[in-house]
Amino acid sequence: MFDLGEKIVYPMHGAGVIDDIETKQLEGRDVDYYKVKITNGNIMLMIPVQNPSGVQLRRIISKDRANEVISDFGKDVNMQDIAWNKRYKINIDRLKTGTIENVSAVLCELMLREKQSGLSTSDRKMFILTKNIFCSEIATVLDLSVGEVFEKIVEKI
Repeated sequence: MFDLGEKIVYPMHGAGVIDDIETKQLEGRDVDYYKVKITNGNIMLMIPVQNPSGVQLRRIISKDRANEVISDFGKDVNMQDIAWNKRYKINIDRLKTGTIENVSAVLCELMLREKQSGLSTSDRKMFILTKNIFCSEIATVLDLSVGEVFEKIVEKI
């Protein structure tokens, strides 16, 4: 259970804050929802406390871990030479885990791919999504802007 005001990460959306916990009627029973304000954009999500979809909120990483992630960005990148549609599915599955390590790996791979040969339209959309997810969490932890975080990692590639 999370508390009001707690900073969290919701996979596929990025960092946010628990703005409220509400109870709503659903099919004749009370269901508790987290009201989450996503920090990067003007998005408010209602997420069941007992989330049946299996997508799990997690607490944001620590400052030490955020600095470590930035420091290690670009190390041990595994560029996969596979068809774009298979690569897209693999990357979506990695992002859905919500771990900073998987998000970082997807972002790094896309940045390298862009540098080497450019990105397809689907890769470009994936890049924008992944950049927002990654940078929103690191920015929240280190009290930086998303742009400042992106500048720190661009120099690593």
